[in-house]
Parts: sequence; C-alpha cells; structure tokens
Amino acid sequence: MTLADIRLDQATRLWDLGYGTALGYDDFKKYLASIPELPKKPEKLPEHFQLILVDARIERSVDNGGLVAVCKLTDVVFDGDNNTFRNLFPERAIKEDVYWMWCQDGAFNRGRSPNICLMLFRENSETGLTAMEGLALVAQKPTLHVGHLVDLPGSFSSDKPRIMARIVRYGGRPQLYQGESTVCILRGSASRLIAD
Repeated sequence: MTLADIRLDQATRLWDLGYGTALGYDDFKKYLASIPELPKKPEKLPEHFQLILVDARIERSVDNGGLVAVCKLTDVVFDGDNNTFRNLFPERAIKEDVYWMWCQDGAFNRGRSPNICLMLFRENSETGLTAMEGLALVAQKPTLHVGHLVDLPGSFSSDKPRIMARIVRYGGRPQLYQGESTVCILRGSASRLIAD
C-alpha cells in the first residue's frame, strides 16, 4: 500500500463513520483536503508499530459533542461524559487537531502492569495512548480488540487516582471504561511514539 493509499484509506474510513458530516463537511474531497500528508517513517521503527490517523476535532470541541460524540461515531459503548478522563501527560499531547501517530495496540505489552509499561515507554520515547487515540485505533481497526483488553495509560480518571481508560469488547461492541492499573495476562498498554 502506498502512502497516498494509506491516507485515502484511513480518511475514507473516518468519513464513512460520519466524522466529516459531524464537522460540517458536505463533500469527501473537502474533508480529505483537511487531512495532513503522512509523516516519514522513523528509523528503527519497531515492527509492532503502525500508522494511525487521529482526527481529534470532534473530541476537542464540546460544540461538536466531545469524547461522547466520538464514541457514538465509532460505535463504542461509553457511560461516561466529556470530563470522565484527563490527560496524564498534557505536555506530550499533540497540539494539531488532525495528526498521524506511530502507535502499537498493547498486544506487545500483555501481562505487564501499566506502571511498568509507562517506565518502558519513557525509555523508548513513547507515551501512553489517550482515550481519544484509543478510539482512533478502534475507528481504523474495528476488530482490533477482540480477545484483547487495551489499557490507555495516557488518560486517567478525572476524579479517581490509579484508574485509567481502557477499551475492551463485550457483546460484539467495544467499550471504553475506567479500570484499575493492575496486571492482567489479557491486557496490554498501548502507546505512541512521542512526536519530535
């Protein structure tokens, strides 16, 4: 797949989920024009990393519905609200509203505690995925979480210490929820490379 194909494929996926319409676009070409070109592949990129498009404009705008609206678009069950999670590392947040991230889905980290993973991430210029970035994974890879619980250690509960965002699939639909940062053989912490 060429770089142009990846950009077109992932933008089309978000368009089909309703992102463009939710943002006020009436034409796919206009929406596609708002998607940045792909970044260069980093040297020595681990094999388990993949390139994922994140369109955070809906999540970052309460007028557009915030995180709750993104969950509806991606068909993710979520009983929280737009203030359920906070970013654990706001200084590592990507400022652009639409961006590409080199990330991994946590399968590589199965059986490791989120705290151990966060230490390993620091050593490898990575950071834990946020709830929004986890939803971007779901949007592009809808079958990704079957049989795998994904810790999103970039987002923690706004009011409960040691409780982080997590994605799991129950009853066919993925669910975003809050869970303890404990070790589980079926879970792994997802991360992305820290942008330069």
